[in-house]
Amino acid sequence: MEVVGVENLMQVSPNVQPIFLLPPNYEEWQRRLAHRGFMSEEELSNRMTSAKFELTMALEKDYYHFVVNDTLAHAVQQVHDVATGESADQQQAAGRAVAEAILKKIK
Repeated sequence: MEVVGVENLMQVSPNVQPIFLLPPNYEEWQRRLAHRGFMSEEELSNRMTSAKFELTMALEKDYYHFVVNDTLAHAVQQVHDVATGESADQQQAAGRAVAEAILKKIK
């Protein structure tokens, strides 16, 4: 769900725990995009614009949980921690820092 959809959902159900899934860094994100197959310059530009908007919006809210998808097992554990209320502030600060670093590279 995109951040606009999350915003609408939060108006109806404020108990939602939105999770923003992130690659470990900008370079890995670009590598993953490149391995998906051919992408036109226009599509890549659209993705960058969308990512800039989504990250900016999510970082403005304190209720997003930022999960770094470095390995599947670690990402699953982080999502589990959010779902069970065991997500540590330190974990969230690290995820937010990754989001901020990616956004900085996009800009």
